[in-house]
Parts: sequence; C-alpha cells; structure tokens
Amino acid sequence: MIKRMLNSIKRFFTENIGLKLLSVIIAALTWIVVVNVQNPQTTVTFSAVATITNGDIITEKNQVYEVKDNSDLIKFEVTGPRTIVKGLTATDFSVIADMNNFIWNNGVVAVSVTPLRYKNDVTVKIVNPNIKIEVEELVTKQFAVNTATSGKPKTGYAEGELSCYPGTVTITGPESLMNEIEKVVATIDIEGMYDDRTQSIRPTLYNASGDRIESKNITIEPSVVEVTAVILETKTVPVIIDYFGELPEGYALDALSVLPSTVKIKGKRSVLAAIDKIEIPAEILDLSNKTDTYELPIDITNYLPEGVYLVDPDQASCIIRAEVGKKVSKTIEIPVSYISVINLGEGYRLDYNQTTFIVTVQGSEHTVSTLDSSHFTLILDLSGYSPGSYRVKPDIRNISGVTVIDVTYVNVDIVDESTGGDNGE
Repeated sequence: MIKRMLNSIKRFFTENIGLKLLSVIIAALTWIVVVNVQNPQTTVTFSAVATITNGDIITEKNQVYEVKDNSDLIKFEVTGPRTIVKGLTATDFSVIADMNNFIWNNGVVAVSVTPLRYKNDVTVKIVNPNIKIEVEELVTKQFAVNTATSGKPKTGYAEGELSCYPGTVTITGPESLMNEIEKVVATIDIEGMYDDRTQSIRPTLYNASGDRIESKNITIEPSVVEVTAVILETKTVPVIIDYFGELPEGYALDALSVLPSTVKIKGKRSVLAAIDKIEIPAEILDLSNKTDTYELPIDITNYLPEGVYLVDPDQASCIIRAEVGKKVSKTIEIPVSYISVINLGEGYRLDYNQTTFIVTVQGSEHTVSTLDSSHFTLILDLSGYSPGSYRVKPDIRNISGVTVIDVTYVNVDIVDESTGGDNGE
C-alpha cells in the first residue's frame, strides 16, 4: 500500500514535468495580472513644508539663515499599490532638511523624504530636492520708539501728550533687514477714551516706504513697551484781536477779523475752565499809515495759554484781516420810538413833540453805507428831571467802526399824571 503511494508521488513529479512547470508559470502570471488589474500601481504627488534640523551650526557662528523663495515647500511623488497610496497623506512622510548637509558655497541644503508607513510598498521621488538658504550676519542696533495712536477719543475729548517707557529698544536681526528699519512705532488704541490710559504695546518696525518689516529672525528687547496717552477735554473759543497805531487822516477801520474766528482747544478741565477766548496782543497789529485792506499771517500757538493746545494743528496758521477804507459821513433820520427811556420819575409821562431826530455819523464807506435806524442803541436818561418841557440829546452806544459826529436835540414834555397832566409850566 505504502509502496503504491510512493510510486504515485514519484510519477507525479517525474512525468510531464514541462507541462506542469508551464501550468505553474501560467498560474503565477495570471495571479500577477489579476492583482494589477484589481490593485494597480498608482502615483500621487504630495506637498509638505520641510523641517530644518541642526540649524544651530549657523546660529553658533552669530549668523542667521532664511529660506528663500518658499523653496522649503517640497513636492514629492509617491508610487505604490493604489489601495495603499490613496490612503496616504503628506503627514505620513518625514520631510527633513539637515543643515549638517548645507553646501555653503551654493547656499542649498538637500531634502530627504521618508515614508512613515508602508516603507517596503512605496517608492518616493522628490521633485525639488534642494532648499535655497541665505545666510547673513546678525546685527544688533538700538532704536528710539516713536508713539502713535489709533481710533478717536470720546466726543468732547482729544488726544494729549504721548509717552513711552522705555524710550529705546534693542533690535537684533539679519543685516539686510536691519538696514531697512526706518522707525520703530508703538501705537496705542484710544478709541472711546475719556481718561488717561497706559497700555503694553509690541513695537512695529517700518521701512522708508512706510511698509511693515516682519521676520521670525528679528528679536526686539524688550518685546513690549508701556505707552501712556493723556486724554484732554476740548472747548471752542473765539479769537480776539486789537491793534495799535493811528490811521491816516480821512481813513477808518471798516472791519477787523481773524480767520478762523474760532479755534478748538484742548487741555485739562481746570485749565480750560478759566479760558473763554484767545487774545492776540494789540502790539502784533500796527495799522499806522494803512489805507487799504491789510492781512497779517500769524501762528496762533504762540498766544495759547500754558497747558492749552490746538485740537487741529492745521488751525495754527491764522490770518488777521483789517479792512481799511476812506471815511464818509452819513445823516440818518431816526424815529423817536427807537429811544429807550430810563429813570423817568414815578407818575410821570414823557411826550415827544416830534416824530424823528437826526444823527450824523462818520466811518468807512462800506460800514456807513449799511447803517440804518436799527443799528443804533439810543438811551434817554431822565434822572433828576421834573415835569416840564426840555430839549435833550439821547445817548448813542458805540457802533464798531463808526464815529457819531452830531445828534440833534429832541423836544420832550414831562407830564405829572397825578396832577391831571400839569407839566409844571
């Protein structure tokens, strides 16, 4: 029995060997074809930022390196069975640039990409295998810190003095970037503020074009500074001007003004409370021998009280304008009803014996030409007058730029109504 089985096995391995080998080969090929049809080889491209290691070989030489042109974004192609490759992501690969391999004269470092999974099933081809590296000397400089604000204080308030502590910072960075630094600014937000405020601010670096300079290779010491913003109250007040000097004979001052006529000032509440105008000293404006309109530019900040500032610095430039013209005279007929009577005795009545009287004035042509009865303030003071008939002259309050030359008398009767209208005559 056993002998018969051994003979059968022997015949299996010795008879028709060629056909049997062909069958094995065909089966293997068939299996390969089936596998490749069901799970073919596939190539997928990935991108990842390379991790740079051993950078201390640069920094130990007081130098700093910087990746140029985003060359640390590495593309690589992964080939393998579709079922494996399709399940991979860029995080399944270690992308390393070891600075020990840095080629100093070419400024490049090679990149290696290693699968973290399926190492024996996939192959990797790096599309851009080198990172461009620029190495520079580290430079340290000191800079003054400029202060600035963003936002606006609460209505009725304005920005006052800004201060910074410390006033300087020490900056270290690549020489090329350090040479670009034009100024260092610490900006404090004062939006809605109505009281002084202090904030910790990270300084910002700017170049000559006003663009920000930012780099992970730049360090600022200290990294933050304390900025204090003083917030002041505001107030709008008129600007007042006087003059000295005599105008030539036959000329008069028609109008005297300052442009702008009001300014908005700022200061501490206690200081502003005592200010209701800004006065320009008379000695600033000399009208001697002036025969026409005269303008004088001034800087109003020279006349602000201590502790007071302009809200808008553009208002500092003011113009004093003196309008000078030839004198002319004018006679104006004024109804007696325009006269205000004061101090008339109790029980007395005043009767006018005329309806108008005449006032003669002199001044510049422009001013005089616009005058009429409504421009005059007329007072008739009857203190001490008893009943009777009188010729009186009303007092005329001053009119700017006009001289009263003459006022005609007014005939009046003062009547004692308690005696039945007897005026005492």
